[in-house]
Amino acid sequence: TEMKLKKIASLMLAGVMVVSTLAGCSGKETDKTDDKEDNQIVATSNAVTYANDALSASEKEYITVKASATLDGWTKDIATDTSVFKATDIEYTYKNLTTAKGNASSVNDRMHQDAMRKKLTKKLMDSNVVCVDDINIDFEKVPADKKSQAGSLLYTVSGMLDEKSAVESVVSAVHGVKCPEQIDSNKYNCEYTAEISSVKVTNDSLNGESAWVIAVVITQNVTEAANVQV
Repeated sequence: TEMKLKKIASLMLAGVMVVSTLAGCSGKETDKTDDKEDNQIVATSNAVTYANDALSASEKEYITVKASATLDGWTKDIATDTSVFKATDIEYTYKNLTTAKGNASSVNDRMHQDAMRKKLTKKLMDSNVVCVDDINIDFEKVPADKKSQAGSLLYTVSGMLDEKSAVESVVSAVHGVKCPEQIDSNKYNCEYTAEISSVKVTNDSLNGESAWVIAVVITQNVTEAANVQV
């Protein structure tokens, strides 16, 4: 169970979050005027189709991948916000995070990653859902409202990857997600809804370098098993 949930978290989508999961800062100073240039969206991804195609037939029985206009808006807002995703961050992601071999734990201390993730979490919390801080831990427990709870994840992937490869590298971590043993499987059933949105951004100060920003919101829906007697 612990390993299954780490796949969620290491989520949505592996290495996972793989990916280059939220890219870190290179620590290298440059003369790029991040505060004077805006990030521009150069492509949007057909993320839902690619994510759904990456699931096996059995996984599709309890994991539903769907689009969300709301999440699309949040992703574009975060990706174009130079206060949390600077041109130097895009540059670093483009040059260094080109494959899905990253380790989520190794980038948790990266400042801009934390800022981007917190901004997405804040938007989710403001939408009046039961929002958890840590999917790995909180999905092990029955939701506070006994119905559902959601968590958000955000990743950056090098723009050198095509959209299909970028999305698949993130989605791979959802494989194997099932109702955790800590939630009595004889009493409860678990299903997951994964909303995913991806945009590719660059900055005028860059020479064609770009990065994918992929946002994921996973909702765990818990229902009482039909054979449970009240």
